[in-house]
Amino acid sequence: MVSSLVALSSSLALAEEPAQAAPAPTEVQVTAKAVLERELLTPLQVKERKHSRLSRSRLPPLARRARIVDTEARTDAKGAAFVAFAVDDQHGYAAFDDGPSEASWRKDVIVGCVYPERGEVFVRIGNDYRPGGLLLGKSVKVADAAVCHAGSAPVANAAP
Repeated sequence: MVSSLVALSSSLALAEEPAQAAPAPTEVQVTAKAVLERELLTPLQVKERKHSRLSRSRLPPLARRARIVDTEARTDAKGAAFVAFAVDDQHGYAAFDDGPSEASWRKDVIVGCVYPERGEVFVRIGNDYRPGGLLLGKSVKVADAAVCHAGSAPVANAAP
């Protein structure tokens, strides 16, 4: 009887707390992530497939994941709604030996904002924001000073 109580108490002590489920993404987050995938991440992946494995430059990442940082859209000084995003990536095969772990991700490799209504993506380079086409090899200019800078309170239902 005592041994069964000890076994029961030790199994309860080793039991982990149930993981809290992540909150369901909002409509704004879903729309912004779709725009981010369509306008930046998919074309970037297509471009990187053409990368020669014999090149001396760094190999493209093996995996990327996009995170929409904002839960609600914010407005810039011109009144356009946007949300911030971050992209993490993984390089090398060590990350996949035991399955991908959280420690193998490089955080915030690409950061910027998405304008879901306009279907535009801007990436932050230093202190400036530029159109996402920069990462695709396009010649682009620095974005307007109002881009990706909140000018007022969050906007509800900014998604189309």
